Amino acid sequence: MDAVRRSDQRLCGKADFTATIKEGRRARGRALRLTARENGLAHNRYGFAIARRNGGAVVRNRIKRRLREIVHQLPMRQGHDVLITAMDGAANASFHQLSRDIERSSSKLSLLERS
Repeated sequence: MDAVRRSDQRLCGKADFTATIKEGRRARGRALRLTARENGLAHNRYGFAIARRNGGAVVRNRIKRRLREIVHQLPMRQGHDVLITAMDGAANASFHQLSRDIERSSSKLSLLERS
């Protein structure tokens, strides 16, 4: 079985982000907003939007690394485009708080695999 390339697992370009925002369902936590829509593919594609008001480049990249790791660990149902937008409190939130926000928002949108 061929592994999916990393670039195929990302939302790339303004068109993908815009389509996800316009057509997707939303759920919000304390530090994050999650938007998801079906993409018709056999895998998920993820996008992260972290505004400059969250901090400098180092802070924004730390938030993105944390979010990528959290998404990698969660058992998500496949076939969705998922956009995670960091709100103002994301820079000060712990890994555990971000994880809880994503898990709760994913659950609200029925994105988690049932075990």
